[in-house]
Amino acid sequence: MEELPEDTRKELIKMSSERIRLRLVQAGYNEEQLFTLSRDDLLEALALHILYPPAETKEVLKGAEGGMERTEELSKAEERELRMMELREMELRDREEERQIRREQLQLERQRKEREKLKEERELVKEERLAKELERQMKKNEEDRAQKESVPGQLRYFGKMLDPLLPKLGEDPTEYPAYFESVEDKFRTIQVPKNIQAKLILPKLNDRSRSLLTKMPKEHLDDYNQMKSYLLRKFKLTAEQYRDSFWSATKRPEETLVIWCSRQNSVPILLK
Repeated sequence: MEELPEDTRKELIKMSSERIRLRLVQAGYNEEQLFTLSRDDLLEALALHILYPPAETKEVLKGAEGGMERTEELSKAEERELRMMELREMELRDREEERQIRREQLQLERQRKEREKLKEERELVKEERLAKELERQMKKNEEDRAQKESVPGQLRYFGKMLDPLLPKLGEDPTEYPAYFESVEDKFRTIQVPKNIQAKLILPKLNDRSRSLLTKMPKEHLDDYNQMKSYLLRKFKLTAEQYRDSFWSATKRPEETLVIWCSRQNSVPILLK
């Protein structure tokens, strides 16, 4: 570019990139390759074209001059042009390879950053999930504790444990003392609060017992001991009834001897 006359340089600088590209295509340059060049590279290529015209132009000049000296000069110029074009093409290839390497490096860098970002996001999501799970578990524990401490919660909790352990109250009044003693033993074993003992035993009573409790003062219905004493008084079990029950007692099929003896020992025997 510096070898051109100043006027020619100014003229080239004023030309648009599209026009420069068109001139080079007309001169035989590859159009697709030209689109990969910057404006500075296009100007440089056109300058070389002007400084070293193609072979057809040289032939015209040679005919016009008509001499061996001009022919030799054109031959030398052609050689120079070929060398310059080869060097220029090599330079262009090198630049394109550098650009390609740079693009690949940038692509690899973007991929690395994306992987790091994705990893950070996953870690963040994992931490948030763990925090939410911990918060949910703490909330559930708090709700379970509050529910267990409330009367409805206690009834559900202890009722679920006692339901398979407590049989229903039978119809033989002489067995009531042993039944209540068995119930109280289970209350002590699983530490049932006193304020819910009466409510837990109520579903296990027979129809006759529940009917009697409708006549019991309401303020005593929540007291297990008073409920038990009230039922035993209402059934009016006498010493003769206990004695007859003892002498007529038989072992049930599902009872072991130890359980049968324990049941008999729990029945008070009053002999005169």
